[in-house]
Amino acid sequence: MLAKESPALIDAINLYPPELGLNALAVITFIVGYTFFGIAMTRTTLPRPCGILVAVGAPAYLLGGGISQLVSPAAWAIVVLGSASLGVGLAWAGYQLWHTMTGWGDMSWHSKG
Repeated sequence: MLAKESPALIDAINLYPPELGLNALAVITFIVGYTFFGIAMTRTTLPRPCGILVAVGAPAYLLGGGISQLVSPAAWAIVVLGSASLGVGLAWAGYQLWHTMTGWGDMSWHSKG
């Protein structure tokens, strides 16, 4: 509602230095975090493509969004492919973990006492 009534106010809020700094920090930590998470996933018992999809999909999603906003709307395909890659990688890993779990008693970290 506010964006419709006063788009200049929204633009001013987005250019406010603390807001700009927090957004930049969020983007950097999202990209670095999911990239490291994807790399770590490739080194576990999960299928290797899960980690590769996550490590490639997260940066492609955010960087593609930035490119499509600033350069060309044709880059939205990068956003769609990146988000699909991230989602498939996370869903595949989750399914593998859920599918291989046989019960609470079989987990090594479960306390016996």
